[in-house]
Amino acid sequence: MIINVVIYHLKRLRRNYSGLKHGNEVFDDLIYGKITYDVALNEGDPVIMKSDGYPTYHFANVVDDHLMQISHVLRGVEWQISTTKHLLMYRAFNWQPPAFGHLPLLLNPDGTKLSKRQGDIKVAHYKENGIFPLALINFISHCGGGFAKDLEKGFKPKIYTLPELTEQFRLDNINVHSGKLAPERLLEFNRLEFKRQLQNENNLNDFTERLMQLIEKKYYKDSASFNLDNQYVKSIIKWSVNRINRLEDLIENEFAFLWVFPTNSSSRTEQEVDIIKTIKRTLETEEINSDFLKPFLKSTAKTFNIPFSKLMKLLRSILSGLKEGPGVVEMIEILGKENTLKRLDNFLKYKEND
Repeated sequence: MIINVVIYHLKRLRRNYSGLKHGNEVFDDLIYGKITYDVALNEGDPVIMKSDGYPTYHFANVVDDHLMQISHVLRGVEWQISTTKHLLMYRAFNWQPPAFGHLPLLLNPDGTKLSKRQGDIKVAHYKENGIFPLALINFISHCGGGFAKDLEKGFKPKIYTLPELTEQFRLDNINVHSGKLAPERLLEFNRLEFKRQLQNENNLNDFTERLMQLIEKKYYKDSASFNLDNQYVKSIIKWSVNRINRLEDLIENEFAFLWVFPTNSSSRTEQEVDIIKTIKRTLETEEINSDFLKPFLKSTAKTFNIPFSKLMKLLRSILSGLKEGPGVVEMIEILGKENTLKRLDNFLKYKEND
């Protein structure tokens, strides 16, 4: 029996051929300044072709950048120690190398390195959770530096468009120290981008359609009590712009009252029923606005000889089922006349059937 044995060999860059002997190799980093690294001492002859016949990343990277006529390379600082090795290859080929600059690392809030195993650092994660692309870009840009004014302590976040970021970016403003990510600031940027996009009517229409889909998906079991009137949903988005960071926030529990009837408690008194009947009769014939509602509700509390705060607690429960949230007058205004009357009526019917 004859057995063919094939032995593959790896290939290395011979140091004396590339002009490297023992000693430090020096290059000018666009961000960190002069960098020295002894390739000969730390690595010997660098491998450029693996035993399977494929080039190493470093070899392929150099050839690819040269053929693509890359003039500047900006990459993470963890690649800094490989740059001297890359420069040796450029020298061996007698090619003009690009200028190299290395960016400081972005770290977790606790100072640990970001990891691919962290699901919440993938772009898909942010997209699925309602983070706008431009908000994420601004967030990363502010963390990494390059914008002198924005790096000052206490600077208020601002959304820059891509052309504005390009115009303001300066390499010499990049920090050489690693930056810790502050997740709460990403939400601040997202809120700003949300507000910016709402200035466009087409975006508002898209948000309305998207929110209606989210509501149907979240509250499909309560579909009988949905209020998905297009204009109503639009008005809620406009109202919420300073209250939320993402469109998805509007389907969280604190805003559920906007879409479905709250569950009424059975522990209501006859006086409370009389109060709600009185309020309902008046609201049926009046235009709902804060100028009318505030004095009317105070007068109603006085008429029935109950504390105003008790009346507000009752109405809040009937309208939203919440103990906290927007003021009752504001709640009535956002729900609108039709929704408010339906909820008051729902309470009264519930008491009649009790």
